[in-house]
Amino acid sequence: MKQRILNELKSLKRRYPDIEHKFKVCFDLDSYDTYGEYHPNSNVLFFNMVAANFFGFEKFREIVIHEFAHYIAVIKYKNMNHNKIWKKIMFDCGIFNAKAKSDLGTFPYKGLVPVSCKCSTHYIKRNELFRFKSGRVKCKKCLSLVN
Repeated sequence: MKQRILNELKSLKRRYPDIEHKFKVCFDLDSYDTYGEYHPNSNVLFFNMVAANFFGFEKFREIVIHEFAHYIAVIKYKNMNHNKIWKKIMFDCGIFNAKAKSDLGTFPYKGLVPVSCKCSTHYIKRNELFRFKSGRVKCKKCLSLVN
């Protein structure tokens, strides 16, 4: 999934060859009501991979374009709002009826995170994870290390 998002951003960057693209991408947005964010001060695009994996790339692609449009609007026009400039950028990137709020709806697994461990990929609650000082995480269900 991460690679598909990076490939989409790469193709979107080609639409704006006049801009020297220096944004970073972070895949650890930890929220259950926000699927993507652009932080202009640090120039970072954040994506919620729990939601991306749940909804699938085809649906989540609009979120990627949405945040990229904020990036272009800030870089080119010093504008962060969901206004005509942002909507035109969305249109140029292939989203023809751009909205400020996503149509994906709310994420149904509030408090759950998808993890991949020995037994399989399954949804578990955050309090069902052991976190070690080293940063490694263990699943309490099957006691294996989580990716």
